[in-house]
Amino acid sequence: HVQWMTAQAARELLARQPDLRPVEPNENQPVPENAFDAYVAAGALLKANGGTAKAFDQDAGAEERAQVVDRNQGALRMLREGFGRPYTPRKIEGPQIVLPELAQFRDLARLLACETEVLAGEGQGGRAVQAALDGMQLARDACKGGTVIHRLVGGAIEAICTTAAEPVVPQLNADEAKAAVQRLAELDRTGVPLTETLESERVMMRVALQELVN
Repeated sequence: HVQWMTAQAARELLARQPDLRPVEPNENQPVPENAFDAYVAAGALLKANGGTAKAFDQDAGAEERAQVVDRNQGALRMLREGFGRPYTPRKIEGPQIVLPELAQFRDLARLLACETEVLAGEGQGGRAVQAALDGMQLARDACKGGTVIHRLVGGAIEAICTTAAEPVVPQLNADEAKAAVQRLAELDRTGVPLTETLESERVMMRVALQELVN
């Protein structure tokens, strides 16, 4: 259901929907009450600092990934402080709505994967796995109130963080492994049912068909 638009059409769409305007990055801003807004703010901070691209260049290694993590402590703080807050996503009213936050959420997942690797390299396996599980929580939240594209992005985030966590698991002691399993169980309990995603997709496509008819 993705539809291409001209640059002028995109500008007009943004003008009609102020909540889609780019978030001004500010590491000292208070954490928004809505977790969705906190994640968007974290993504804006990460983007303003250059994102994670340099950490995944062909010649990049542990040093480059550590630099990306150090440079983006503000984004990580904003993301994590959003975890304890209610998550209310932006309402999706039709297939032409722009969803820039989804790309930002994926980049936040790559940042968490970098942090997982850095912490594991320092011998902090427990913290490393928890960083990866932060990505799992982001993935779960990204699916809330969303359509199939949100669920696909959530799956991509999970894959990024699972891949980062797998080599760390053998480093865990009994207490760290127990904490990780308990958090995984809680994340599974709060996951979005597939039926809910499909219903959101059905409603959106119905709106799209009505627009075509009209």
